[in-house]
Amino acid sequence: MILDPVSPTEAGEHLTLGLADWLDEHTGERWDVEVATDPRSAQADNIDELMEVVDEIRIARGWRYALCVTDLPLLLRSRPVIAQRDTGRGVAVISMPALGPLMQRRLKRVAARMLGELLGDRGIADAAENQIAMASVDDAGENGVRYTKHPAIAWPLLVVGMVRANRPWNVVFGLSSAMAAALATSAFGLSSTTIWQIGDMLTPDRRVFASLLAMTILVSWLIFRHGLWERVSERERRSHRLVGLYNAATLVTLSIGVAALYAGLFVMNFAIAWFLVPEALLEETLLRPPSFTSYLGLAWGFSTMGVLAGAVGSSFESEASVRQVAYGQREKYRLRSIQDTEPELGRD
Repeated sequence: MILDPVSPTEAGEHLTLGLADWLDEHTGERWDVEVATDPRSAQADNIDELMEVVDEIRIARGWRYALCVTDLPLLLRSRPVIAQRDTGRGVAVISMPALGPLMQRRLKRVAARMLGELLGDRGIADAAENQIAMASVDDAGENGVRYTKHPAIAWPLLVVGMVRANRPWNVVFGLSSAMAAALATSAFGLSSTTIWQIGDMLTPDRRVFASLLAMTILVSWLIFRHGLWERVSERERRSHRLVGLYNAATLVTLSIGVAALYAGLFVMNFAIAWFLVPEALLEETLLRPPSFTSYLGLAWGFSTMGVLAGAVGSSFESEASVRQVAYGQREKYRLRSIQDTEPELGRD
């Protein structure tokens, strides 16, 4: 089994647990399953080139079958590719992002379907039919079959799958400098009665607008400060659509991460305001009896200022930590870091 670095490697290693026994049971023969992380599979520009690379690796290692799991979005002109197999060469490829957000669960079924078709075992293939029953089946050469979905479903699923592979929940932890700047600024806001008054006087719609504006500024700063925006000129061999997908995945990932940072900051600031700001002092500042919403206004003011300051703090983040959320940039970095290769799917 050939696996791209990072997410496919983790998913593939989990997938191979018990796979040899499963193949033994379904075929009545003895199988060995080996796993390789090979950089060549991550360098292919399209599905046909990737199939050629997988076949070359299979031949070089002397195996009968090879299954490749990649996190590259594999595109036709009108829609993404979920999987493709070639029974003549004994190779198959699965694109994890095209499986959508529940990729780990779907990967097992689609992998079983590909293996069943490579082995010519309809029992194995039919057992996984429900996972790609809605997929379109296209010819891909004399012995090839390619699975896709309707574009209206396929494109949103692909973007969501790419965002899932980007692990947006790690953005908050990767932006340690931005978080530190946000917390420091929030602490300053706690001592500023002007911030208290602004937070109390603004209408809810203006608060929402200011929050969205602050998060937009931080996301934009992260993208342009660290060069996360892909340009077509930098990828002359890539399609315009692929560059657009990379940028969409990066933008959504950062937006989710920054929104999570804002939400966490808001909760902390509300708790701090509730415990540290006496009602009497707040009433003296606001010139009216405070309420629960008054403390929400304080937390909003601290958090919005903090997120704006986070843009400055993000300038001190390491390039590696920030670029992990950019699909295209992560691809470049991982290719440089891989030195060794391992075996893949073989048979006794």
